[in-house]
Amino acid sequence: MQKNIHFLSLFFLLFGSFTQAQINLQVTEIFSGQAGTDLTKDWFEIRNDGTEAWVVGADPDLYYDDDSAAPAEAALIEGLVDIQPGETVLVLITGTMSNLTIFNDIWGSVIDLTGIEIGYADGSNLGSSGDAVTIWMGMPNTTLPIISASYPDASLFDGQSYDLEL
Repeated sequence: MQKNIHFLSLFFLLFGSFTQAQINLQVTEIFSGQAGTDLTKDWFEIRNDGTEAWVVGADPDLYYDDDSAAPAEAALIEGLVDIQPGETVLVLITGTMSNLTIFNDIWGSVIDLTGIEIGYADGSNLGSSGDAVTIWMGMPNTTLPIISASYPDASLFDGQSYDLEL
């Protein structure tokens, strides 16, 4: 009986993690603006490809920085409640709530934003000559980034978002 208990304990220790639910956040789209005056602030899209939701207050906070991936420069992503499995959310790079209204007014006429959570981070703007979105889950000075997604020189697709899945 003792051997069976040890075997089962070892089995679940080794293989139990394969079935555990997990959060798997991916950056799927990035908008770095356009030449001239931008209509909206830069933004990026995050999708949860995992089997478990990321929930504000229950899971470690999310932080953003650009390609420098500098923990000291990382900005807290605010305004999101959760990211459910399969769900996509948007994050504007701004510290001003009025920019969320401007974003909704402009992009809402192009795509249906109903039910899409939109958060914000008062961090580094994205450059048009190529840059990256770096995300941490937890304090950046004590954790490693969980995502770093880059895009090339934006002059090739000025004013368009860059889809990282194409």
